[in-house]
Amino acid sequence: IGADDGAVGAPGLTFADDLNNGFYRIGTNNWAAAAAGAKVWEVSAAGEITTPLNPAFEAYVGGDVLDQFGNDVIYTPKFGSTSEDYDRNNDFNTGTYTFTAPVTGVYYFSANFSMYGLVSGHGRTYMSVVTSNGDGVLWQAVPLPIVFSTTITLTGGCSRDMDAADTSYISVKVFGGGQTVDYTNSTFTGALLG
Repeated sequence: IGADDGAVGAPGLTFADDLNNGFYRIGTNNWAAAAAGAKVWEVSAAGEITTPLNPAFEAYVGGDVLDQFGNDVIYTPKFGSTSEDYDRNNDFNTGTYTFTAPVTGVYYFSANFSMYGLVSGHGRTYMSVVTSNGDGVLWQAVPLPIVFSTTITLTGGCSRDMDAADTSYISVKVFGGGQTVDYTNSTFTGALLG
């Protein structure tokens, strides 16, 4: 089927009842697909495929957040309160520190969480990604023996099945001790796998 090059808002190869959906040529051996007049898929001359609207985010909290949890308190870190390095489609809420899935699919989440302010009364700790369809444990251990004045970084990732409008966020818990645990310079990321 031959067609003119077209453009993202008016593809060269379209559908009779949807003229802003279809395929168009960007340049030599470089073409893309459009949906509702937006580029949703691009193939480069070298064969790389990008999906510029695929849900993905990275939320960051920098600086020190003091005396937030411990003593068996389940805590939601304030990811995104400092910045978002990226957030395609604005699916991450920086006020509630929560991601909302725009479409049904399998999503991958990871977090790096640096905490300090632990004392000798603190024991086991864990970090989870909490989703509408169930939790995924990212990190779990007894942080002993440790030097309590140092920073401990919890790191982990997992995939979760989510329906459209399901939510996800990170929770952490340190058993025992008081609510003296602090954290700093931490990230929460997620992306649609398919």
